[in-house]
Amino acid sequence: MVCAMTLQERVHDLVSGNVTVLLGIGHPWRGDDGVGTALAQQLVDSKDFHVLVCEEVPENFTGPVRAFHPQTILLVDAVDAGAQPGDVLFLAADELNGIGVSAHHPSLRPLMSYLAQETGAQVVLLGIQPHPDAKAGPLSTEVAETLQVLKAVFSEAADIPHKDIS
Repeated sequence: MVCAMTLQERVHDLVSGNVTVLLGIGHPWRGDDGVGTALAQQLVDSKDFHVLVCEEVPENFTGPVRAFHPQTILLVDAVDAGAQPGDVLFLAADELNGIGVSAHHPSLRPLMSYLAQETGAQVVLLGIQPHPDAKAGPLSTEVAETLQVLKAVFSEAADIPHKDIS
């Protein structure tokens, strides 16, 4: 279960006053692995965040990310950290050791480090614990509930005033 208030505070801290890019990662037909892609698809029309639907190839989106000149980059993906299905974690690149990050584990740590170096942005992985049995088909009930909470939290955060950094 997600504690929405704590989640709201963390998202607010990350995006408040910042140019933010959200990368949705995961295969849309592999159950809970597709949660990052699902969130990005639901937020893609946001006027307050730059949202990229990356599916399984987030490394192919480094050019667009750099072009936005972000201060915060959020990668959203399924993360197997041994937590309860639907739990949310916020991880830096150096915290990925020993954490199973869906099919993208080998590429996320170097990708996060690269994006931080190239943009100077704070790069954070917003990980959602998948259900162990949700490897195909739709999202599990727990992860689908977390997806709706995240959508609401990010939609509310979109109302936060952002700095103009022209």
